[in-house]
Amino acid sequence: MSYFMVLRVSFAALGLAMFAVADAQISTPPRTTADYVNALGVGLSYGEQNDKDADFWGWSADYSRWLSRRWVLGLTLAWDEETERRIAQPDKVVRSYTVIGQVSYNLTPQFSLTTGLGQEIAADDNASGTMKFKNGDVSTGLALGYTWPLSTRNSLGMSLAYEYNISESETSISVDVTFGWSF
Repeated sequence: MSYFMVLRVSFAALGLAMFAVADAQISTPPRTTADYVNALGVGLSYGEQNDKDADFWGWSADYSRWLSRRWVLGLTLAWDEETERRIAQPDKVVRSYTVIGQVSYNLTPQFSLTTGLGQEIAADDNASGTMKFKNGDVSTGLALGYTWPLSTRNSLGMSLAYEYNISESETSISVDVTFGWSF
């Protein structure tokens, strides 16, 4: 078995194992083929906070543009729902929207390393419990992603991310699954 096959199988197994325990703000952007430089994507995410008894899930809408064979820029709008489990009081559930700017480096045609900076722009963690625009938390992270081409335009990706909420000094880990369409 080749080195890359072992790496692929190991990453897939780790990702599936983490899926049961891990919301990501940072994910691998949709991939394109040589015929296209732009891609749109949608994704699902599940994660776990490392610094408190909380987990999260969410969805994202992504746009990415290839700058070169190795470098990709991306912009993401992510929605998350975090549930913090409390012992003496009801669980705290917060829903939020975050905008993320990303840069991705292609290690191989399938593997990429992505980092970015996110800004929470709206959340429902207020007295009325309604979604309101705000200048919320700032976060960053690092994601390792693998992409499977489905056709010349479509791809399926999976990424494992480690994130740091700069505003709250909290870390999390998450798994993302994305579907991308190139144009």
